[in-house]
Amino acid sequence: MTEDHFEVSGVVGPIDIRVDKWGVPHITAQNAHDVFFGQGFCAARSRMFQLDWWRRRGLGRISEVLGSSYLERDRAARLFLYRGDMRSEWLAYGNDTKDIVAAFTAGINSWIDQTRENPELLSPEFSLLGYEPDYWCESDVVRIRSHGLYANIDRKSHARLRSGTSGQRWMICERSASLGSQSGFRTA
Repeated sequence: MTEDHFEVSGVVGPIDIRVDKWGVPHITAQNAHDVFFGQGFCAARSRMFQLDWWRRRGLGRISEVLGSSYLERDRAARLFLYRGDMRSEWLAYGNDTKDIVAAFTAGINSWIDQTRENPELLSPEFSLLGYEPDYWCESDVVRIRSHGLYANIDRKSHARLRSGTSGQRWMICERSASLGSQSGFRTA
């Protein structure tokens, strides 16, 4: 195991993240905000590309990275975006949901800050595709909640791709396949 230390702002006290031999992070902190901040930081550290891609997909912003051939897909995704009143939407969840999501997204953004200072921390997909992850805001989590619905609809497109009935291919899959398996991170 390796031990990494990061200086972050926006937390009350120290956060300890230990990743066990199965790759499961165990997060301890002195308060709930810092635990969820740590969870966002840890998720971003190990899965920044996946998180960014889900966000882009849910917000209809894939064409910004892969080009105009994805504009129609982005338009379709934007049809499912939540456009209601955010205050009443947050009130529909648990009392502390907005605070939890705010801490979680702050943790994601803190990892993005780390990568802006040290680009080598980014996974290779970002340099391969020539872009950096965007910062998150709390409302992104609510706005892209339809991702699951959209993903189900998109499975039919995947089936067409596998069956050869569609001329389009996934650029990201082609490019990522050449990268091979990447090892995860370990902290103690």
